[in-house]
Amino acid sequence: MADKHARGRALDSARAAKKVSAQETEKLKWLPPKREDCDRTDTIPMPISATTRIVQVLSYVRNKIVYYAMTHEVFDSGDWRKVVRIDCSHGTVHVHHFTRTGVKIGEPTQMESLHSEEDVPRTYEDSYNHILDNVEEHERRWRQ
Repeated sequence: MADKHARGRALDSARAAKKVSAQETEKLKWLPPKREDCDRTDTIPMPISATTRIVQVLSYVRNKIVYYAMTHEVFDSGDWRKVVRIDCSHGTVHVHHFTRTGVKIGEPTQMESLHSEEDVPRTYEDSYNHILDNVEEHERRWRQ
């Protein structure tokens, strides 16, 4: 019986350590400034085809990119519809998937945490490549 309680306490200690680690990790994240606090924000639509585009939102402070979002959109039923968006808000680079009606599907998938301002331009290229490399797959899933 004592062994059972000892294992329970060990599990509780391990869970507590994980919780502390998660809280410490949250503190280590770098958060982008609010867009209204940036020097400028550009919105750049980039056509891939007549019915597919990527819309990028890039925010800068002192000519350095400090925030980005890129949305893969499809022209459907007379309007541009969101398929996938990658952004770097909340201290992480993460992916949102959308239904055909524009509703987000589940929780975003985290790609990477941001720990400093320098992580933003570094992760931007990976995010852009992820969108481009998966356009067909994302559209196929979105159309189901």
